[in-house]
Amino acid sequence: MPILFPTLCLKRVTDITLDLLKDISINTVLLDVDNTLAAPESMELFDGVLNWINTLKKANIKLIVISNNYRKRVEPFANSLDLPFICFAMKPLPFKIRKVYKGINRKQSEVLLVGDQIFTDILGANLSHIKSVLLEPVIKESEKITVNLRRFLEKPIRKKILKRS
Repeated sequence: MPILFPTLCLKRVTDITLDLLKDISINTVLLDVDNTLAAPESMELFDGVLNWINTLKKANIKLIVISNNYRKRVEPFANSLDLPFICFAMKPLPFKIRKVYKGINRKQSEVLLVGDQIFTDILGANLSHIKSVLLEPVIKESEKITVNLRRFLEKPIRKKILKRS
């Protein structure tokens, strides 16, 4: 079960503070898109996310968008934030996650993956031997059937994670 457990659980991406990143020695944050930065299929960021991104950029925290979604979704989104991106990341497989931090010459201990799904984001981070933050999903109604199935399967794991926190 620990392979499905995140390093931290938070409500929103904006709850990740500079002090928190400093405390856990992070200089690179890999960000999922849907239900992390914005609603699925939306280009509109959740409240406070743009200010949060700008604050981290000013503090020299490297931000990279990493999503299982296709280029047509991820590229315009990342470009609007002036962030590098990886699309079709195939999380939880660790190959592209590792390629990202090795490509920018970062140590595993300096990298954090942030997302809202256990079986993609958290498992992918753990298989890549990096830290992770599990967020509460913001939008639930309009998700694809595969996401709804994963959310159903995640429920008992989330309960265990929250008890441990």
